[in-house]
Amino acid sequence: MKALIFEGHGPGSNPNLADLPAPVPEAGEALVRMRAVAPNGFDPMILASIPGLNTPLPMIPV
Repeated sequence: MKALIFEGHGPGSNPNLADLPAPVPEAGEALVRMRAVAPNGFDPMILASIPGLNTPLPMIPV
């Protein structure tokens, strides 16, 4: 599967597109196929390292 990964904060930190293994759903879970996604207003704040947003990296925005 393709995933967008945030690996760093600050200027010049760009999200990277990575190939990851598809998750395996456990009992009671479902695997959902995504055809399109869009960034939300919180994503640029993570990349800009807004003070007070202690986001551990790397992370995959969901």
